[in-house]
Amino acid sequence: MSYYVARNGQQYGPYTAEAVRSYVAAGSLSAFDKIREESSQAWTTIGQLFQVAAAPPMIQPPASRSTLERWIALLVRYWAVNMTIAFLSAGYWPGFGYSKDEKDEMARISQKCSLAQFVFWVFVVALIALPLIGAPLVPLIYLPAGPATAPIFLLLLGMALVVCFTVAIPVAMLFSSALMGKIYSIPDSELPDRSTTARLFHKLWFQLTRMSIVMVAILVPAWIFIPDNSKVMVTLNLVVPFLAPAVSVSVAAYLISGRLRRSV
Repeated sequence: MSYYVARNGQQYGPYTAEAVRSYVAAGSLSAFDKIREESSQAWTTIGQLFQVAAAPPMIQPPASRSTLERWIALLVRYWAVNMTIAFLSAGYWPGFGYSKDEKDEMARISQKCSLAQFVFWVFVVALIALPLIGAPLVPLIYLPAGPATAPIFLLLLGMALVVCFTVAIPVAMLFSSALMGKIYSIPDSELPDRSTTARLFHKLWFQLTRMSIVMVAILVPAWIFIPDNSKVMVTLNLVVPFLAPAVSVSVAAYLISGRLRRSV
């Protein structure tokens, strides 16, 4: 059950009962502060509800997060589960250089999220990401094959990869995280604090951006060394526009499911 706390005309929360008791023990709240259940409008005092001794207030309880801050904290929560599963199954995950302290920190965050909830999050991410990944590739369908259009094809493919990793996947993960927070009514007490959220979110964004740059860099030698009329280039022109979105999501789902099986 969750509760709201009122002080000096301001309302804070929702908080779990354990969080309220911890704030009282730390002196952030007093027995005289007003409190109500989330499903009720009837106010009472913390002392009456939890039968705690009166103590003078010291500092104000932390204010609730803004909507965007909460969404990002939820994203960091599920990303921590994802990377914890990756490190447990593979030991080292190329391109994601987390320190031991960061790995331990993500492992602690992931303990508050069930495996079923994480799998549901991955499923929703795939549903949202599929059209976002496919949209930048639509122009490739109408691009005629031939030596003259090969540079344009590689340019559009590179732009699609950049959009995929810097826009489509982060947006899909963010909205999926917000949806999970709503469905499961995840309280702020189960989310990483503001400093942890900011630090891990920055690293997440940096890693995705770096991956997109690496993939675009791979296209440059392909453009230089693969002949425009080769079978490889013809195959790319025909297959990539139609299969890239489905293959991207399918491969990601396969890798995640494999890591999940190894971690059970």
